[in-house]
Amino acid sequence: MQYDSENVTNYGARWRYRMAPEFSWERQWEVLVESVKWCVQKAKTVGLKLIVEPRVGEIISNTDGMLRLIEAVNEPNLGAILDTGHQYAQKEI
Repeated sequence: MQYDSENVTNYGARWRYRMAPEFSWERQWEVLVESVKWCVQKAKTVGLKLIVEPRVGEIISNTDGMLRLIEAVNEPNLGAILDTGHQYAQKEI
């Protein structure tokens, strides 16, 4: 497959993404934290806890990322599900 941009990230044979030149991981993280804070507040209004599961290939893909998100959101009704299968795939266990 041919790409017409220098901004292609290759994650192996199956994973290729075209990144816009203005793309920012820092901004992506800010948007994620803002979005999760919003969801946590909505969950709180109906007495629920928001649970996030780190998954391979997603922005929160491992335990470290999940802990960083929990710290950044800083709300008691945000939690995590740590799936040992995903932890194994990420070589955490």
